[in-house]
Amino acid sequence: MAFFIDAAGRLAMTTTPKIPSPETLPFDGMSRWRQFARFAPISRECFRQLPKQGRAPQPIRLGVRCTMYSNRELHRWRADPLGYRAEGVKAHMRGNGSDPI
Repeated sequence: MAFFIDAAGRLAMTTTPKIPSPETLPFDGMSRWRQFARFAPISRECFRQLPKQGRAPQPIRLGVRCTMYSNRELHRWRADPLGYRAEGVKAHMRGNGSDPI
């Protein structure tokens, strides 16, 4: 929202135009959940649990309230959600510790 003084000297308000979201997920760069949620076949909470098991891209924390994901990894995950395995995640971290996945 933006405020301005109109011709009569009154304070007026206008809404700023929304930037349209892209129809596809860019291949390079990083995205937040709300930027790729419409491309994800599961809920936010389900997706949040998958990296702990090594079954989705690992989150990249940029701050207390800013979590990003690599777009390249998101594309890899979208290509094969059931067969995806995060690189660099040890087998004992993906399961409950007794059986590597």
